[in-house]
Amino acid sequence: MDSPSEDQYARQSGPRHVTEPLATAMSHRLREMLDPTSLSEAALGRVGNRLLRAHSAGGEDVYVKIGVGRTMSEIVHEAERLRWIGDRLPVPRVLALEVTDDQAFLIISALPGIPAHEERSVAVEDVARSFARAMVAVHSLPVFRNPFDKVVELELEESSRRVTEGLIDEGAFSQAVGLTPKATLEILMNGMPTEKVVFTHGDFALPNLLLAGAEVTGIVDWSLAGVADRHRDFMSAELTLRRNIGQEAIPIFYEAYGISEVDDSAIRYFWLLDQFSTFYRDPAIG
Repeated sequence: MDSPSEDQYARQSGPRHVTEPLATAMSHRLREMLDPTSLSEAALGRVGNRLLRAHSAGGEDVYVKIGVGRTMSEIVHEAERLRWIGDRLPVPRVLALEVTDDQAFLIISALPGIPAHEERSVAVEDVARSFARAMVAVHSLPVFRNPFDKVVELELEESSRRVTEGLIDEGAFSQAVGLTPKATLEILMNGMPTEKVVFTHGDFALPNLLLAGAEVTGIVDWSLAGVADRHRDFMSAELTLRRNIGQEAIPIFYEAYGISEVDDSAIRYFWLLDQFSTFYRDPAIG
């Protein structure tokens, strides 16, 4: 969640032009939607997806996400969630989704504003409050008959697969957590928090919130969203606030959210679950 790859929407020192072979990997339909001279690398996503900046053929600012192998599902998941959210929140519009045998391409609209961790025109306390208000809006989305339920169960299944296939850096994991991946998984399988179930973002970090001053202009990166206990988002919020602003921002955030107490054991539960992503060794990436 709030991992070193969290800056996927942050600016880099300068765009790196994408060569023509990448453009030709797209279908003719997608290439016609884009200005091929405008493609530039933005960053890697949290699971290794490529993120490109571009202009549409009509001059609109867009992003292109590309997933290969196992990361293809992340692309599809994000498109599904963005379409479901629609205009209920300030999220990117899905302009095109294309899935081939070995790649997935998603073109989405760019949103105004800058990542919240880069906002310097307002006090950090106001950034924390805007962050909280945005989370309240996310958690207010409907959960009844929601198509994206059981996301935690699916994460547990995926974590179990990674352990079984030896795809977790066991030494680094055990050093960070104090338990082996297998022992940690056993704990998680028997203690899922369900105190307050809401629609969660799944990676609610400051770089995924766009601001213009204190105004929320966008929320991005939705591939992990789904129904779960709200501490799932509280965990990533605490990490990103601590890293980007400081520990003192956390009580300000919770006050603005409207909660006086949190369950530290539930926070730890979702932190432990996230370590199976932090220490995942994707064989497709190396």
